[in-house]
Amino acid sequence: MINAGIIYFTSRTYRYIFVGGDPNQMSQGWDLVQYLVLVIVVEHVLLLGKIFIEQMIEDTPYFVVVGERIRKRLV
Repeated sequence: MINAGIIYFTSRTYRYIFVGGDPNQMSQGWDLVQYLVLVIVVEHVLLLGKIFIEQMIEDTPYFVVVGERIRKRLV
């Protein structure tokens, strides 16, 4: 969330792309609220992608799980 806020408050490039015109003026294209909503939506999409990837990748490698099963049988 901090990175999204930093992009919103400091990035002239993204403001120029989405708002248009002079990066110091916000009179053309999107207004600041639409730009802020875009930044928040992008931030949430990245968070959901992170959560999805965390759920898809196991915390413990398969060979460790198999080794633990074998060790429990031997003990």
